[in-house]
Amino acid sequence: MKTPSLSQRGAARSGAAGFTLLELVFVMAIIALVMGMGAFSLAEFEQNRSIDVARTELTFQVRQARQVAFDTGETVWVVFQKNRFGLLDSKGPDAIAWSELPDIGIRLRRAGEREWQQPELFFWEFTPRQLGEPLTVRLTGGQGADLALEFSPLSGESRLLDITKLR
Repeated sequence: MKTPSLSQRGAARSGAAGFTLLELVFVMAIIALVMGMGAFSLAEFEQNRSIDVARTELTFQVRQARQVAFDTGETVWVVFQKNRFGLLDSKGPDAIAWSELPDIGIRLRRAGEREWQQPELFFWEFTPRQLGEPLTVRLTGGQGADLALEFSPLSGESRLLDITKLR
């Protein structure tokens, strides 16, 4: 059997299929772009999920405050601070159950006010006779997630407001 010469081997290789370096770089750039867009979408999804969880927890605590005040005949408070809120009853500060929101800002607007206030310490009072004043709570996340809830003092139910009309 005869071995092919060097020139014959080079001719055989020139017809072989393969990728050039330019093609590989182009494909890697497309992969990086798609992964970057996916990571951005995932971060935005996570932020929106955090705000939805905070919304659910706040609505639950407002309903609970209203119900406890009505059932026990005692005053109950929903307490707001910069990045957390909690439920406080007559047992004192040890009875508070905080919901921490490290990536979410809280701002409040009482009935009749035009400006949003960031609470240093705000007590929303629920008594057996008066089940809380009307209050609007705004939850804002770092990735632009933003929602406002208007609470009914009678039912404890929240209504989602259109943010574009609140500015």
